[in-house]
Amino acid sequence: MPYKAKRHSKKAGSCAIIIPAHNEEITLGATLASIKEQISPDDRIIVIADNCTDSTAAIATRMGVEVLERFDSEKRGKGYALAYAINHLQNSPVDIVMFVDADCRAEPGSIATLKSACATYENPVQSRYQFYAPHGAPPARTISEFALYIKNHVRLLGLHRLGGSVPITGSGFAMPFGLLRHFDLNTGNIVEDMKLGVDIALHGNRVMYVPEAQISTSLPLSNADAHKQRTRWEHGHITTILRYCPKLLAAAIRRFSKTQLLTALDLTVPPIFVLLTIGITIGGIGLGLGYALSDERLAYVALTPIILILAGSRCYQLAGENRKSASTPRYFYLRRG
Repeated sequence: MPYKAKRHSKKAGSCAIIIPAHNEEITLGATLASIKEQISPDDRIIVIADNCTDSTAAIATRMGVEVLERFDSEKRGKGYALAYAINHLQNSPVDIVMFVDADCRAEPGSIATLKSACATYENPVQSRYQFYAPHGAPPARTISEFALYIKNHVRLLGLHRLGGSVPITGSGFAMPFGLLRHFDLNTGNIVEDMKLGVDIALHGNRVMYVPEAQISTSLPLSNADAHKQRTRWEHGHITTILRYCPKLLAAAIRRFSKTQLLTALDLTVPPIFVLLTIGITIGGIGLGLGYALSDERLAYVALTPIILILAGSRCYQLAGENRKSASTPRYFYLRRG
């Protein structure tokens, strides 16, 4: 059954939109502009200029948002920055806290939709987090875009409809402030968003998927930056699987929890880049065996996963070109500072 967009009509209360930023002077202005045009009078935008050596803090100040500067050479990373902002909010609590990265664009209507969904579900909510290949990027980046479309949208939508708690994908996430107090963000975990999602599921809550809200960002332009980002994600994902899957499965059995069981099963799926590599490797081995054994059938079977990957990414690229050009201005897709 096709997914039908939901309308979340419950009025949301006050919201703090927290934006961790480390040397983001190139992209921060566009990010803040996309958010400021959507906020209500009760909302606050807080930028954490974390160990910055550029003009990130000055740009945020000029744009009229709250700025927190943090300098700690030992405790570096997004988790520490978010914890710093949450501690700041203890003196002036809000109803909802939302996290958006400093190199993202909030698509029109997304902020209000995410707030209303959080108020309606009274649970954490994750928006659709869409990556796009920047202009001038190598053709292989389209495959990465397609892979992240599967990971950040198709899988989340399926898991949500089955009743699982969806993973936190990095940006465009909101949750009730009162619930957030139960979790420790003050860590240097390299996939702090994924860990928070697992902690929420272990706590007995469910992260809901709200694809009606969309946060967009750009994939790295250079191959070196792309490799560095992918390596961090893959290593962090695999470490999280080994550390938290047994805990989730044990909790699911102990509580007879369908939500925790589905969340644990989803977590066991390796990073999609690893799956793609396995598929291509198997295809290459099959081609070699087909040639060595002079069996064309083996060659045809071996080519199937490679053809599906290339055809799927090309269809995705063609289907998304008009939408991308219409909804996201060219200036937004810049290399991160």
